[in-house]
Amino acid sequence: MPAPFRLVLLLLGLSLVLPLWAMAQGNSDSDASYDQWHQDLQSVEGDLASGRLSHREQNNRRSLLLSIAQSAQKESERYARQEEGAQRLLDTLGPAPEEGAPPEAPEAQAERGKLESQLATILARKRRADLIVARANILLRQLDQARLAIFAEQLFQRSPSLLSSRTWAALPSDLQGLRASVGARLTQRHQDSHDSLLNLLMFSGAALVVLAVGVPASRALRRRLEKHRAPITTQASYRHRVAVAWVEIGLRFFVPFMVMLFLLFIALAVASESRYQTVMEPLAIAVALGSSLAIFLAAAGWAVIAPGLPNWRLLDLGERSSVALNRRWLLASAFLGLVLALRYLFGDLQPGPALLSVVHSGEALIGGFLLLSLLPSRLWQSEEQAQALDLEAAEAEGEEDQAASGRALSAFLGQARLLRFLSLLVALVVLVAAVLGYLNLSDYVALVFMSAVGLGFHLFLIRGALRDWLHATLFEGHRKVAEWRRMIFRTERGANFFEMVGFVLVDVLLVLLGLFILLPIAGIAEEEFQVWLYDVLRGFTIGGVTVEPANIIFAVLVVAIILAATRLVQRRVRGRFLEAMNVESSVQQSISTGIGYVGVISAILVGITVVGVDLTNLALIAGALSVGIGFGLQNIVSNFVAGLILLVERPIKVGDWVVVGANEGVVKRISVRATEVETWQRSSVLIPNSDLVSTAVVNWTHKDKIGRVDIPVRVPFGTDPKAVHDLLLAASEDAEDVLRFPAAYVYFKSFSPDGMDFDIRVYVPDIYNMFISVANDVRFAIVKRFNEAGVEMALPRRVLHLADLDTLEIGRRGSSESDQPKDDP
Repeated sequence: MPAPFRLVLLLLGLSLVLPLWAMAQGNSDSDASYDQWHQDLQSVEGDLASGRLSHREQNNRRSLLLSIAQSAQKESERYARQEEGAQRLLDTLGPAPEEGAPPEAPEAQAERGKLESQLATILARKRRADLIVARANILLRQLDQARLAIFAEQLFQRSPSLLSSRTWAALPSDLQGLRASVGARLTQRHQDSHDSLLNLLMFSGAALVVLAVGVPASRALRRRLEKHRAPITTQASYRHRVAVAWVEIGLRFFVPFMVMLFLLFIALAVASESRYQTVMEPLAIAVALGSSLAIFLAAAGWAVIAPGLPNWRLLDLGERSSVALNRRWLLASAFLGLVLALRYLFGDLQPGPALLSVVHSGEALIGGFLLLSLLPSRLWQSEEQAQALDLEAAEAEGEEDQAASGRALSAFLGQARLLRFLSLLVALVVLVAAVLGYLNLSDYVALVFMSAVGLGFHLFLIRGALRDWLHATLFEGHRKVAEWRRMIFRTERGANFFEMVGFVLVDVLLVLLGLFILLPIAGIAEEEFQVWLYDVLRGFTIGGVTVEPANIIFAVLVVAIILAATRLVQRRVRGRFLEAMNVESSVQQSISTGIGYVGVISAILVGITVVGVDLTNLALIAGALSVGIGFGLQNIVSNFVAGLILLVERPIKVGDWVVVGANEGVVKRISVRATEVETWQRSSVLIPNSDLVSTAVVNWTHKDKIGRVDIPVRVPFGTDPKAVHDLLLAASEDAEDVLRFPAAYVYFKSFSPDGMDFDIRVYVPDIYNMFISVANDVRFAIVKRFNEAGVEMALPRRVLHLADLDTLEIGRRGSSESDQPKDDP
């Protein structure tokens, strides 16, 4: 056998063997995966039954179950695709012969049996994968219930209450125990080490390096920031204010933090050589942690409130309000730093429960008062509100009027009341829970509230900066950005719509980001949030229809991208190719509209496919609704078809001068349903496309723009008609824009009661743009020629018929005689 034939046979054999080997390998891998999943699920079931899982072990088991569920779901989807392919092949063979019918060919029968066996295997494997997914989801729910039970038990674990006399009775013993614990640590002998000097040198050297590098760098950044901020005398844009605020926070926090690290390193170095090491080390760390938190919060407050810098202030506050608010925020920051230091020390020293309850209750009481001290409306007034308040307070008489004016000018109005009520509620819950002994609940509510407020404030700043950046990019960008904007958005309304959609997307993403950060703080694991998000995006079933938000969002994005690309192609084709080839504007409009129709239809079909709607089912639905559409939407369909006829046949084009019934004007746009005609009064008339196809339409510029202008002239009887004819022709030759071919001519139209009627008829190259100007030029020339030749225009004659003229004459005479004075007798 020749070598080429051997090579062909080898390739054919490989083409047949490799798919079978891949399928067998995939089946073996699937079987191995199934066995592993089954073992993992049994292990998790045993762990849940034992009830001895720690928090970390619960998270590990959750991650394992999520991995199993997602892998099994992918396996099920893969088998679903295989099932669909095998079912299509089986449907291609057609139904099996009925009983009593002639049997089918042996080859078809063998192929049918093979496909049915393969389909049965695929269905079995798919159901097995679905079973794994169901078991994993059930275990996830059981794990969530167990975790919530443990979390609730820890949250509502009760410590000694301040309302109990036993707590106050045990307080002296707890203080004595704390003193004994500290004394025991002070009396501990320090174990000398051979490398103590090395530790001292290492800590001191690190502190010096940090301080030597940090201070000059901070000063350089400070000078650069002041240089950037000095030229701006008006209020900066919001995104610039947010960026400068974050830089300000870093600069105001960096140097004190470096000094704190320097002192901490020195303290640790000294403690490593001291017999009081066991006390000095936790004390130094506690002071460093508390001071760092207080410094960071103070820096953040100053950067946001910016007392003395109204042009860089992120909040709309007056100068007095900013100074007072910053002063109270400094006090709250110092208190929070002190709380953090005490919490670290208590975690290391382990004081008694009575002392811990008293300290926590005191923290809750002081923290609640500090929180409420930040909420008065006078601390949140803008400069205009403060000035108006001062003016009304000066004009008001009596304390009641001053109080009323202050209430009327509250900065927050209803929102301030809601925020104050929520803060008061949180303060009461924290205080009451601490007093009753639920210290974990008190700490939990305080932590979640402070985290939510801080995170929400930072996300609010990010939201404002992103919105400001998006608006500036769309409407205030440089020349290149403006060109792209005009290319994508034909009108400003399109840019406004895109801006609104961008704002919504920014809000959604920031909300998801906030939940992703806040929920773990609130005790909800990240894996659990991922499960919730995955379930929501995976969809839900309503009436047998599965709605998948992920597919809907993706479909909307795909449709938006296709529409934007269609608009871009329209602009490019019309601007770069059609105009370069000097194609008529009407043809450009037709081609551009056709591209738009193709893009819209493609976007709709692709969007429907991405959502997951089967087009065959859609065709069935469309067929079922065709009768209703034929009766209910026949006008819309007829207008759409008529619009396509107008675009293809082009009896009416954009830019044509048309007369449709009582409407006359220029065609501006041919859309799906109607054609827009702009009249001479600049009003738009929307004429259904079906009317333009089925009724008579006068199109002045259908074939070309050459048109005729008719100017009527009337001369009195007795004038030489031949002379008038020659004068009118000469007047037409005097006008510059009158065409010489076709030539102008004079039409002796009729004899009227007032004189002889003539028409001078001239042709112009552009009837739309030259109708009025040429008509005026010809009339001016006619008046000039007639004046030079002594020919007059005919004036209208009117005949007045008077009835009973004799009676009127007698009445006139009688009235004149009565008016004469009579002589005295």
